[in-house]
Amino acid sequence: MSMSVDLAAPTGWEHSKREATRQALLEGGLQLVIKTGIPAMTVGTISEAAGFTRGAFYYNFVDKSDFVSTLIGWYYQHLRVHTVEVWEELQTVLEGIDMDAPAPKRAETALTPFLDAITGNHRAIIAQEMRLYASRDQHCYGILQSAEFEWQHEIEEYFQRIMDAVNIKCTGSLKDLALLARTAYTVFDVYPEGYTDHYGETVGETPTTLSTIFELMITDK
Repeated sequence: MSMSVDLAAPTGWEHSKREATRQALLEGGLQLVIKTGIPAMTVGTISEAAGFTRGAFYYNFVDKSDFVSTLIGWYYQHLRVHTVEVWEELQTVLEGIDMDAPAPKRAETALTPFLDAITGNHRAIIAQEMRLYASRDQHCYGILQSAEFEWQHEIEEYFQRIMDAVNIKCTGSLKDLALLARTAYTVFDVYPEGYTDHYGETVGETPTTLSTIFELMITDK
């Protein structure tokens, strides 16, 4: 009896292959956001950065706007997953904090590693590029607003967890604390040579330093 061999692709193979292509295109596009900025990106440069043809791009995305809107959602989703990992790694830092130190010092020791993880590694540039592009693209604007709202809410929750762990509290708005701390860290720690140099725009007011923010807004429970 003859035996036939089924050469058909396994169930789901085509789907997984397409997802792998989309993933590679998104990863390549994210690197371009950092290197060239979104306005300079084209279908050709995105495809080339990922090692694919323009045909592969158009098989997965309608156009550049569709790609960027997908990139925004994908990036913030990965950022949330990354933050879970950061929280787990932060436990060692929290366990080693001197609980006899002043409340602002405990805040700085506990929150600085967290701020570094969510703000460093070009994240501030990526966020700014996405905001600038979304301001000119209505579809992307709605997606970015939703993603940033959810992300800000999660940051506030992590801030609260960290403050609870070192027995401190915020004397004002937790939302304000999170926003001010992120901005101050970006300006003075990520880009100490100058915020304006990276964004090409005038900064009307220099943010207060991180340590000063904690002095003003953090106290013992």
